[in-house]
Order: sequence, then structure tokens, then C-alpha cells
Amino acid sequence: MRFSVTIVDDFLNRAFFKVGLFVGRHPGYFVIVPLLLACICITGYQRINYEIDPEYLFSPVNGPAKYERAVVEQHFRVNYSHDFDVTRITRAGRFGHVIVVSNDGNENMLRGEVWKELRLLDEIIRNATAVYNGESFTYEQVCARYKDECSSNNILNLDQIMDNFQGCGDWSIESNVSSDVQSSHLGLTHISTLLWRNNCQSGGLYHSVGALCPAGVLCGG
Repeated sequence: MRFSVTIVDDFLNRAFFKVGLFVGRHPGYFVIVPLLLACICITGYQRINYEIDPEYLFSPVNGPAKYERAVVEQHFRVNYSHDFDVTRITRAGRFGHVIVVSNDGNENMLRGEVWKELRLLDEIIRNATAVYNGESFTYEQVCARYKDECSSNNILNLDQIMDNFQGCGDWSIESNVSSDVQSSHLGLTHISTLLWRNNCQSGGLYHSVGALCPAGVLCGG
């Protein structure tokens, strides 16, 4: 007995002919039922929880970094209510970050007038009030504290020597960590002290103004 080479094609033709014939004779089922199913399934969007935490999305659940952080948090807990130190935080936390750029075309932010506006912005933030569930909260109530006072940004204290920067010509930033350490895998660049160097004197005048946080930003003096 010899099989036809078109046996599969013939079977599919007959099957799809019957399906098409049934759809043509009962079109209402194939219009109403899919719409009802779509309406029922679309209600699931109400239960979607959006996850935007980059640590959860991109880092391994059982990574060694999380184990080491757990050890640090167990023995060196951050005190947000009395002895807060931004260099000791191990999590991003619920902090607000403000990035400021000049709008006058001058990229140099080390100017007295700019620092005055930064001080004004700092005062506006400290006097802000937020409303949550019908209850008002001031900055003083929710801020991280150091010695019973809201933690401050020591970089803003540069306004005390800003006139020196403006009158001393060129300036540069130097680090006390060697290039070998910075280029290694130790990740120690965040603990380097920054020195602002300006040419007021023949030997150069140095001011130590801060350190780099783990996030790569100036965070303290």
C-alpha cells in the first residue's frame, strides 16, 4: 500500500474547511466570546505591581554583596534619628536628591552668586511641607538627624571661601588616592579626600572640602 505525499496537506485542508464553515455559520460566538474574555483578563492590570528598584531588578538575590551588607547592617546600624552619617548608609533609602546646573551658560558653579542661590534653595527645601494621608509633615519632622539637628550638606559651607576661588585664577581637583588604587578592583575611590587647588600663592593653596560618597557625589567635609 502506497501513501500519497499530500496526505498531510489534504488533512489540513479538510480540518480548516470545517473550522471555517463552523465560524461562518455561528459568527456570534467568535465575536462576543473573545470580547468577554478580553474584558475579564484586562482586569488583571489592576493587580500589577510595578517594580522600579534597580537593586531588585539587576542584582542577584543571593549575591555576595547582599550578604556583606547584611553583616554590616547587623553590626553597624545607621542611626537616622540621632547620629546620622551619610557616608555610612548601606541602602539608597528614601532620600531626595537635587541636581543643580547653572542656567546662564557658565558651567562653572564655583561662584558666589551661584552659592547664594544654593543656600536659598536649601532654605526652601528645609521649609517645605508634605501632606500624606491628610496629615502634614515638615522637613524638620522627617529629616535624618545628627546630634538632634537635621543633617546638613557640608558642601554648602564652601560659600565661606567662595570669594577666594573667584579671585585666584585656575583651580583643579586632586585626590589623595593613587592612580593605581583608583584603577584597581578595590573600589576605594569613594573614600578619597578631594582637594581644591587654586593658584593664589606660588606653592598653591589647598582646601580639603569633602569626600566622595559611594554614589560618586560630594557628600561631606
